[in-house]
Amino acid sequence: METGGVLFLCVTCLSLFTGARGGKKDIYARIVDLVSPGEEFLTEDALLSVFERLQNRVQCSGVSCGKCLSVEHLHQLLSNYSSSQGLQMEDFFTMAPGCCLFLSAPLETCGAVQEGRWVEETHHFIQMILGHDNTTSSHNEISATEYEGLEQLFDEMEKYYQPVTHETCLSLKDILEESGDHHLELDAVFANILYHALRGDCMRSLPEQEFFLDYIFSHFASDNLTLHDFEELLKTLNLGRDEHDHDDAHIDDESHRSGPTRIQSHQDDHHNNSSWDTVRYSNVCSGHHEKSMHAAEIKSYGMCFSAEDLLRIYQLNSSLLTRDQFTQLSPALIQQILSGGCSEITFTHMTPESLSTAETEQGDLEKFPNTVTDYFRYGYATLANIIVCLMAMFGIVVLLFSRCTQVFQMCIQFCISLAVGSLTGDAL
Repeated sequence: METGGVLFLCVTCLSLFTGARGGKKDIYARIVDLVSPGEEFLTEDALLSVFERLQNRVQCSGVSCGKCLSVEHLHQLLSNYSSSQGLQMEDFFTMAPGCCLFLSAPLETCGAVQEGRWVEETHHFIQMILGHDNTTSSHNEISATEYEGLEQLFDEMEKYYQPVTHETCLSLKDILEESGDHHLELDAVFANILYHALRGDCMRSLPEQEFFLDYIFSHFASDNLTLHDFEELLKTLNLGRDEHDHDDAHIDDESHRSGPTRIQSHQDDHHNNSSWDTVRYSNVCSGHHEKSMHAAEIKSYGMCFSAEDLLRIYQLNSSLLTRDQFTQLSPALIQQILSGGCSEITFTHMTPESLSTAETEQGDLEKFPNTVTDYFRYGYATLANIIVCLMAMFGIVVLLFSRCTQVFQMCIQFCISLAVGSLTGDAL
C-alpha cells in the first residue's frame, strides 16, 4: 500500500510537470512557427522580426514610440546568448517578461535599454506582478496577487498597444486558459501575451460576469438584500414608489382593474384573475380583441411597481433576497428603466377612449410641430427691427438739433458715456 501511494504521488507530480512543460513547448512552437516557419528555434533573423513587430504594435500619442529593441541589447537579459546558437526555449521565456514590459511602458523601457538597465527594470516589473511576494503557490497556480498584477499589466498595455484586428478581444482569463489554466508558470503567461501581441490580436482587461453583482452587493456589505435595502436600491435607480403612495392609489387602481377582471372572469370562469391575466388572455385572442390587448399592454408597460410588487410578481421572499433571486429581478428593473413608468408617477387609467384622444393630440402636434416656435421667432425679429429703426430715427432727430449747441453736446456726451460704460462693463 505504501509503495502504491508513493507511485501514485510520483505519477501525479510527473503529470503536472509534464503538463507545464508541454504548455511552454506549445507556446514556443507557435511563436517559432509565426516568425520563423520551418525552424526549430528562433534565429537571429527571427529575433529581428520579433523586435520589429513589437515596435510596430505600440503607439505613443498616435506615433511610433521609437525603435530601441535590437539583438545587440539582448545580452542585458541573457548573458550567455549567442547569435550562432539562436534563442532556445528557456532563453525565450527569460526574455518574454522584458518584452511585456516594453508593451506596457515603451518609453521607460527604451530609456532603460539605452542606459543598460533593461534587466533591472524587468526584474522590478516581475516583482510588481508578484506583488513583492517571491513565494510561489502550490501546483504553480496563479495567486490572487499575481492575477491583480496581470490585470494591471493589461491596463497599462491598453494605453500603447495597437492591435491589428478588433474582431475578437482576448481577456486575461482567455490568456490564462491558453497558458495552461491553473497548472502554469508566470513566464508562460508572459510568453502567451507576447505571442498574441506578435499576431496583433486584440487584448483587453474585461471583468468577469460576477463583477456586476459583486459591485451591487458590495454597497450593502452582505450577500442578501433586505426589503429596506431593495427599496433603497430602487430609489437610487429612480424606480419604484413609496408604499403610502401605493395605498393612496390602491382604491382608484382597483376600481379600474375591476372592469377587465370581470370580463376575464366571465369568459374563463376564473373569478380571481387580475388585469395581468387580461393581458395574457388578450395575447392569445385575435381579431376583435386587438384593440383591448393594445390598451392593456400600454397599461402594463407603463406601470411603476414598488419593491413589494416586484417581489410578489416573481413570488420571492419579502424579507431577504439572494444573489440568484436578485438576478431574476434584473429584467424587471431594466424594463422599468426602459418604459419610464417611474419617471413621473401618475395614476390615471388608460382606456381605449383616452388612448384615442391621446393619439389625436399626438397627431395634432405632429401636424403643427413648429407653430409656437415660429410665432416667437417672427415676433422677436419684428420687435428687434422696430427698436433698431427707432434708434436710427432718434439719431436723425439729434442731428436736427445740432444748431442748439448745448443740447447737441449733452446728447453726444450721453452717447459717448453709454458707449464707454458698455465697453468697460464688457471688459470687466
